[in-house]
Amino acid sequence: METISDVGNRILGETGAVPGPEIVIPHVQTVCESNCPLCGGIGWLSSGITDIHHPNFGRLIRCPNVSLFKVYGKKTGLTEDEWGLTWDDLKERENIMDGIEAVYQAIYQRYGWVFLWGDYGLAKTIMLKIAAASSLRLQTPAVYVRMEEILDNLRAAFDVKSPSFESQRRLEWWVDLPMLCIDEFDKVYETEYAIRRRFLLMDHRYEAAISRKSITIIASNLAPEKFEGYLYDRIGDRRFAVVHLTGTSYRKIAR
Repeated sequence: METISDVGNRILGETGAVPGPEIVIPHVQTVCESNCPLCGGIGWLSSGITDIHHPNFGRLIRCPNVSLFKVYGKKTGLTEDEWGLTWDDLKERENIMDGIEAVYQAIYQRYGWVFLWGDYGLAKTIMLKIAAASSLRLQTPAVYVRMEEILDNLRAAFDVKSPSFESQRRLEWWVDLPMLCIDEFDKVYETEYAIRRRFLLMDHRYEAAISRKSITIIASNLAPEKFEGYLYDRIGDRRFAVVHLTGTSYRKIAR
């Protein structure tokens, strides 16, 4: 039987993945360690690209020594105690390895769409948090969040002076995240606004996954077929993973 470490080593071997710094447009002010031998504390490095027609010409590479946990802080959705979460924090039981392998594969190939579903207490939440923490350690911006929290964030745009502009800006922030781990996907009050916003978000992220530009990991208690047709169609895309987690709740065992 494969262990969690075995799964990781196998996937890395199959994909040939070598984690490296991501080329991005700097959108937050960051500071690396003052004695960093690479960036001298600035936090950014020149990409070295001289071809003006290259899409990354003029962009910078984030220094690999910068901690994204410190850069994004609370925006990661993780507490400081959760920054160090790894797959070894999960106990091997039932079919949890199927879920771990699907998420692990997406992280190290740097794109994908994974839908984890099953009853309560089957480690879906901790798997999403580990996925976010793992990506942040690989210098890929990642956020763990509940679906309702995304909708609350979007609704809050109506409290500012330019709600249309702010609503679009906030939606684009969620859409453009390289890694988004959405928990409690089914725990949403199905208003017209929620349905419309969720459609826009998930459709954009689905297209980005197909284009190999981002990763979306989703956790739900409901099966894929319980969702609207547009969501069910995308979740069921055979290019991506759907994992039904089974077994007895961890919480029941603990009690």
